Amino acid sequence: MQDLLEALRAIAEPTRLRVLSLCRTGELSVGEICLILGQSQPRISRHLKLMVDAGVLERIPEGNVVFHRLSNSARGGEIARHIAALLPAHDETLDADISRLARIKAERIEKAQAYFKDNAEHWDQLRVLHIDEAEVERAITDVLMQAPVGEMLDIGTGTGRMLELLGPTADRSEGIDTSPAMLRIARTNIDRVGVPNCSVRQGDLHQLSFSRHTFDTVVIHQVLHFIEEPGYAIEQAA
Repeated sequence: MQDLLEALRAIAEPTRLRVLSLCRTGELSVGEICLILGQSQPRISRHLKLMVDAGVLERIPEGNVVFHRLSNSARGGEIARHIAALLPAHDETLDADISRLARIKAERIEKAQAYFKDNAEHWDQLRVLHIDEAEVERAITDVLMQAPVGEMLDIGTGTGRMLELLGPTADRSEGIDTSPAMLRIARTNIDRVGVPNCSVRQGDLHQLSFSRHTFDTVVIHQVLHFIEEPGYAIEQAA
């Protein structure tokens, strides 16, 4: 009862309803939310803190940037999703927010493309070291489709390819990577394919911040050959 009341109090305000509408589409930084809503960072930060404290949103630190998304762990996130479903399909204010959100995501794509362009030679060198990606992805899919994927963790998500490939079949999926640049690309790719149950965060496979039995499926793709102790990474995943 108390969880419900706290979530309702945290959501029942015009700006926070707009934030809820935006965050149901994916992860957004504080700066992005400020740009979309046209409000100052201190004001938006106060709204976000109230929503985080009520378990409606969760904070995802990534270097000097903090992203927010609907909570996957607290009861407030579940309540928020029910309320988000009740938002009007055509509302002048919400439609304007979504239009500005589309521009933000377009800028993400431009930055991701620029990063790939700057590092094209490096990516080409990596590709020749490995067998056909389509063959690898087909093998992974064949294995994972034998049972429900459930909640999935992708360790070393990189560009988010495994989230793109497997996210639609998972109840929820999350990718971690140490590189903010790669997380920006992964986030862009998730937005592009439209998989709202996928998210990414900065994290280290040597110090996983999740409790035991959080996920049903763990994927480590194109990662083990880059680290000194691959066996330890597999142990952490298990």
